[in-house]
Amino acid sequence: MHGTTHITVILVLILASFSTVIHCTNSSFTNSTGSIFCVFGSSAVYRPGDGKFTVEHINPLLCTHLIFLHATLPVLECKILRESEDLPGPIIGGQNLNNLCYADDTVLTVDSEEKLQEIFVDYVLVLTLDYHGPWERKTGHYAPLYCHTEHTLLDRRLCVDYSINYWIKKGVPSHKLVMAIGTYGRSYKLVDPIEHEIGAEAEGPYIGGHYTSSPGFLGMNEMCEILLTIPGAEIGEENGHVVPYVHLYDHWVSFDDELSVYYKVQYSVQQDLAGVVLWTMDTDDWRNKCSYGSFPLHVAAKGAMTGELILDGL
Repeated sequence: MHGTTHITVILVLILASFSTVIHCTNSSFTNSTGSIFCVFGSSAVYRPGDGKFTVEHINPLLCTHLIFLHATLPVLECKILRESEDLPGPIIGGQNLNNLCYADDTVLTVDSEEKLQEIFVDYVLVLTLDYHGPWERKTGHYAPLYCHTEHTLLDRRLCVDYSINYWIKKGVPSHKLVMAIGTYGRSYKLVDPIEHEIGAEAEGPYIGGHYTSSPGFLGMNEMCEILLTIPGAEIGEENGHVVPYVHLYDHWVSFDDELSVYYKVQYSVQQDLAGVVLWTMDTDDWRNKCSYGSFPLHVAAKGAMTGELILDGL
């Protein structure tokens, strides 16, 4: 009903982990627009200083659904199976055949591509993220929208467009797919600061940010403080990827900005997907450190989805 908030608790499988989902209604979203899933990681409440993010900081007007990550389920029992062991049933979804998690005697896994057509569920959240990262010895964008056709066969599969079309070709209805968009960057240390294009040689991950403290990872809120607002930082973009990167001396980070988020949301609309999931709300620039407004990536996603944001030439 218009003007009310309907709350539904749903078990959603994301990378074989459990989450609680709250569904919210908002007048800005209509039945003709796609959904925007916002993710809140519970560990964010333990971050220091301005990185601490609690439930009170959530802006529900930017989301149609809210996913709370890493909720504790006392009945959960995880078991590792060998490949030779039979898979029990019923089968309702999952990622890795050898890592099965049980909740109330229900196995969360998929044993074949054919099973996809028999499931998923209201939504399948596709984590179109981390195609490249500092575990590689050359720079690459963590979530390029499109692949380069002139690259190797493997690289021609490492992009959002390929992944989404793969799921569709395997029989999953497009209107059940939810495409992930990151609010973080993957951070490298360059071997030579002069060579800073995509594909430049890298030594490995750069030191972690002062909120998330994870080497090779920077939330948008951390980037706003240590890269994007510092004189001398240069932002580049490779046309085929439709995504930006920034470098400062030997520090190189691939990330999504408002423009690339807009492109990705528009792509999800063109593909008739169920919507997008922003990963995560607590790593967006929610404190407005970059002076683009609070939650700039979520705002861009909502604007692109609802038509409130229209960019010339797109």
